[in-house]
Amino acid sequence: SMDGHLYAVRPDGSLRWAFGTGDEVNSSPTVRADGVVIVGCKDRCIYAVNPDGTLRWRFATGDNVQSSAAVGPGGEIVVGSYDKHYYGLTADGRLRWAFATDNSGSHDPVLDGHGVTYVGNGTQLNAIEPDGTLRWAYDLGQQVSSSAVLAADGSLYVESADQSLWAFGSA
Repeated sequence: SMDGHLYAVRPDGSLRWAFGTGDEVNSSPTVRADGVVIVGCKDRCIYAVNPDGTLRWRFATGDNVQSSAAVGPGGEIVVGSYDKHYYGLTADGRLRWAFATDNSGSHDPVLDGHGVTYVGNGTQLNAIEPDGTLRWAYDLGQQVSSSAVLAADGSLYVESADQSLWAFGSA
């Protein structure tokens, strides 16, 4: 919520819990398989909130966190910040890597089954290795205007500012 809280609501609409953050909650929450909720906030932090509404951990970045987190099979997390970085974090919130970008880091990252992260960066679509190094970059010639989407067959899709849809095959 813009009131600085993350809310959990029961199916009947009643409040289950409210977790206070330092400022507006900017990103859509991501829920890991263990029920931990990952959310980014305007206070420059990424929060991991336990299923009972208590803080599991907090990671500070250099600016507003608006991207939603991508979660890997081991609970590892990748999230972007307006400080022009994407952060790879362990399941317990420790920094694994930081990848610098040319733009705001506001696109939601997507992880494949091998731990490779795909994110838009200016006019480029980047593939980032699990250790935070660049695997490849493809220049679309136009600003990347959407978060990437990974299909079940391994194909990757992204939109550019000229309203083109780009498709990358799994090979």
